[in-house]
Formats: sequence, C-alpha cells, structure tokens
Amino acid sequence: MRGSPERMFRRTFWPRLVVLAACLGVAIPIGCSGDDKPLPAAGGGVGGTGGFGGGLSGTCTTEGETRACGITLGQHDGVLSCYEGTQSCTNGAWTTCGDGEVVNKAAPPNRQDSPNSNTQALGPSQDCLNNPCDPFCETFDEQPDSGITAEAGGTVYTWPGGSLGDLPPGLINKGLKEPCKSASDCQFNQYCIEPATSSSCEHSKCSTGLPLTNTCDPCVASICAANPSCCASASSTCTHDPCTTGGRLKSSCNSCVASICAVDSYCCSSSGSWDSICVGEISSVCGLSCPLAANSWTQACVDAVQSVCGAKCGTAPVAPAACSHNPCTQGGALNPTCNSCVASVCAADSYCCNNSWDATCVSEVNSVCGLGCPIANVPPQPAPPESGQCKGWLPGQTDPACTGADLSLGVPCDDTILVCNHGQTAAPSGVDIIAFPGNSGQYPKCSPDKTQVTKTCTTTAPVPPGECISVSCPAITDLSELMVNPPGGNHKAECKCEDNWSVYKQGVSCGPPSCAGDV
Repeated sequence: MRGSPERMFRRTFWPRLVVLAACLGVAIPIGCSGDDKPLPAAGGGVGGTGGFGGGLSGTCTTEGETRACGITLGQHDGVLSCYEGTQSCTNGAWTTCGDGEVVNKAAPPNRQDSPNSNTQALGPSQDCLNNPCDPFCETFDEQPDSGITAEAGGTVYTWPGGSLGDLPPGLINKGLKEPCKSASDCQFNQYCIEPATSSSCEHSKCSTGLPLTNTCDPCVASICAANPSCCASASSTCTHDPCTTGGRLKSSCNSCVASICAVDSYCCSSSGSWDSICVGEISSVCGLSCPLAANSWTQACVDAVQSVCGAKCGTAPVAPAACSHNPCTQGGALNPTCNSCVASVCAADSYCCNNSWDATCVSEVNSVCGLGCPIANVPPQPAPPESGQCKGWLPGQTDPACTGADLSLGVPCDDTILVCNHGQTAAPSGVDIIAFPGNSGQYPKCSPDKTQVTKTCTTTAPVPPGECISVSCPAITDLSELMVNPPGGNHKAECKCEDNWSVYKQGVSCGPPSCAGDV
C-alpha cells in the first residue's frame, strides 16, 4: 500500500541504486511485480468513485498546510472525469477537497499481466496509469518490459577513498580556497573552474587585452615567467616610442631601452636625448626591428591559465570592436569601449572621444594610463565568469589540456592514500608520497623542503588516466600534510605539481568513489 515501509523503500532505495550503477558504468536487472494491491478509494470531497492525494481524509500536523487532491467522478467511452482541487490542514485534519475544477483524462489501459498490478521497475516517470485523477501518483514503466540486461565492457570504479564531509571545516578550508585563482587553491583531487583574478590586475586573466603586470596575481606571475610577451613590468612607462627620436628615456621603462643605455648612456642621461643613434641601437644592440611589437595578453596567455596554472576559464561574452587606429597615433576620435586605456583617457579628457585623438591624447597614454608607446590595439574583453569554484575530478574524467600524466591526492582514509591521475597518459608505478608535519610551512609548494619529511610511501602499480589507486601507508601522524610525486630521485614527469597535496585526518573511513564532484 502507498506509504508502507516496503513502498517507501522502493521509492528511495532504487533511485540511489540507479546513481550507483551509473557511477560503476554498468546496468542492473530490475524486475516488475504485480503483488501490490490496488490503492483504496478515500471518502470525502465532492463525491465520486475514488479520491486520492495521499488519502483525502486523515490527520495532519502543520496547521495551514495545503496540498493537491483529486477525485475520480466517473468514466465513459475511455474518458475519465476528474475533480482536481486543494485541501488544507485545519485543526489537525485535512479539509474537504475544494476550490478545484473538473478535467477529463484518458482512462487507464487494461494491463494484460495483472489488472491491479503496480509497476515497480525503473524507467521514465509518467502520470499514474491506474489512477489518472491522483495528483500524487507516478509509475515507472520498465523499458524494456523484460528487464534490463547488464552491458558488457562497462568500467567499474572500485577504489576506496575518504569524503570531504568527514573532515573538519578547518582542513577543508586549508585544501579548498575559494574563490580559487589557480590549481594550488584546490587540493583533494579537485580543480579550479572559472578562476578569479586579483583586483590589482588591469583586467581578467581569462580575457585578452593589454599586458598584465607580473606582480598582480600569482597565476599571472607564473604565466609571465613562461611567456614574458604576455606581461608588462611595473615600470613600463617610456615617455615616447623608442622607435622615434625625442627626449631622453628612462632605462627602467623598457628592457631594450635598458640595454641601449647600458652601452650608450647619452640616450638616458639628463643632458642627453633619444636621438637617431639611440633609435638605430634598437637593431644593433637589442636585435629588434621597428616598429616594436607591443606586449599584450593574447589568447595564448589566456590558454596558459589552464596549461600553466591548472585552472579552467569560463566562457566570456562577445568582445567589442578594436579601436579605429592605435591610441599611440593621432587620428579620429576613439570609442572608449575599444581599449581600457582609451576609456581612462576619455574619462579624464572627453575631447579625445568626442572630437579627435590629437597629440595631447597620445601623450595621455603615458600620463593617464602609465603606459609607454607602442601599445597593442586590443579591445578590452568582457570578463568571463569568475566564480572561482573547486570542483572534484569524476571517475573517468581527464584534463584535455594535459597530454601526459597529472597526479593528485584524494581524501585519505583508514591508513590508505588515494593517488589519482587526471592526465591523458598513465602514470608509472614507483611514485613517492611524502608526509610532512601539520603546518610545516611546505604546503602546497612544488619544491618543498624534504628535510622535514616524516614518512614516505611508494605506489606499486601504474595509475591509468581518469582513475585512482589506493596505496596502503600505515602509521601516518594525524594532520600530516601529504604530497605525491615530489622532486627528487623517483619524480615522474607530469603536467603540473600545484595540486599534488592532501591532508591526513585520523578516523576518516573509506567508502566507494563518488559519482558527483565536490564530495
């Protein structure tokens, strides 16, 4: 009967079993039974042959609560007449079904297996075939009706691991720093999606635009070290284009200018000037040609947020059009939306965007924006979402940006360490896992001080892409900080090392792998 413990077990247990089956990559055979008796009609309401809605009458606990109710009025030529209304909880009892309307519905078909059977198998939910007037009735017709046959070739993920829910909040916050900016903020076999950018940066690191200052954000600093053309130093403030003659330049404004002034001090001295000889030394000293290519934060720099920092940028809105001419040259008035520096200049000097972009506007590229010419004519990109969430790697999931191996540690449990690989290449056996005392000051460094290591365990099997292995590592001290694949003799090549850490907490029990991220 509806509401019985057996019925509730079927309604709650089987959907969870479906989720587990999906996680294991297998299908399960489910049967159908006709043993349940037909649902009883309930009295009350406006009359008719059967009332539903969990039973029209009966007791209730929440005063003023309302619920849907339905009554079967009759059937004729395959059409059911139903009264659908509401009832409320008054003085501990449900009121008469009212405030409704009469609707027609198709009568249920006669089932050949058992006219009074109730399907219990798994399948798409639909209106109840036996009780169309019942607003609470749903059946799950099995497809196919002969049951589900297990498919061959499914991948079964069986490695045990701990759950974040079993860790105290302090340890969770230590491993998952949100909003995350890079991979190092998301440990416990998780990754950073839609990374945030430090407010001191000129624009989002996930959108193209002017070069970013390498000190504005830890991820930006890593990208600048790998690709200096993405960035401008904090002192990139040449008063004019080094490819044109003019007043002396400060050696700190540009790396090429610094090289020239080191061999020809006249170009930067207070009594000198940046003459044609200085311009010629751009080629002879720096090995560059004019016009100088302006640094900018290109799509390659944006892509490095994932390849270098291990964070996945969100999708940005469509960008505005580029400026009609470079802000370092005179010309027609510019649209303030075409470049972030142009927007700053026009906010201070509206003539530049309302009338023309004259020599004064060009000079304000330096005096207002603090930039030296030339600059890239790149429109500001609308910032993509920067929620900075840490998301768990799912079983079978790999990083499309990593063609090699990429190791991480899950939540340890019962003297077991979960070593995972979200790269696209199997990680070989023989990888070390080292333990540090809690609050060692080494977490989450890529090159920690190994003189503080208290224990070392080693993997004895390869780790396939998108999978994890359980490594027995007994007698780990409570609150130890764990790192997989540290630098040294047993180090294996991998895409990045920033997310190779976890924390051990005694008393965490092992369970099956999770089908959902973040747990």
